[in-house]
Amino acid sequence: MSEFPQGEERAAFTDPQIDHELNTHGIKRGQLTFFHGRILYGVFYCLFLSIIMKSPITSRFALPIVTAITLFAVIAPVAHGAIRAVGKHKGDYLPAHNFKIEIDGVISGGFKEISGLESEIEVIEFQNGDDPLIRKRPGRVKYSNIVLKRGLMDEADELRQWYKQVLAGKTERKSGSIIYLDRAGAEVLRYKFFEAWPCKWSLPELDNEGGKVAIEKIEICVEKIERL
Repeated sequence: MSEFPQGEERAAFTDPQIDHELNTHGIKRGQLTFFHGRILYGVFYCLFLSIIMKSPITSRFALPIVTAITLFAVIAPVAHGAIRAVGKHKGDYLPAHNFKIEIDGVISGGFKEISGLESEIEVIEFQNGDDPLIRKRPGRVKYSNIVLKRGLMDEADELRQWYKQVLAGKTERKSGSIIYLDRAGAEVLRYKFFEAWPCKWSLPELDNEGGKVAIEKIEICVEKIERL
């Protein structure tokens, strides 16, 4: 059973007039409770100051005590808010199991696995004769091949036809995208690759004792990958 009132119990639990007034002024119940707490804190703070100022024992220490309490009352909420702000995430982590690939005029669909989204900057080393250190500078940028894995089917598709064209000496370069999807299937992130063509095709190993689906692997070489 829910701990919150439902139906008629909820109607009896809340005051419609109060709810209407709170909504009209843009104040929620949680905010109202916060304001009440601040008011009570101010009242007790004033009472505490009056007691200190009237007491002959603590009157000489009144100023340091009041200063310390005031600084604590001001700094503590600010520090708490800063800590919460640092630990807050601006977005959400993306799942690695919901994705698809698009290649212009070739294919648009899902694969079992996609890998190879990597880039590397070549390191150029040089050293002068009077320099004991080896200097390093960035060189060329290299992108890894994109590897696609999917279940082997007995029907030819556009991806295989594209590979056959390359084998025949007719290399047609294409652009495409690897798309990350959320749980509802909507696009949340896209990586675009350029000047791509299939460079390797691998068929699965056959085993008469295995009970798994045959997986084929296609490698596509690209010249550039960028996040959109």
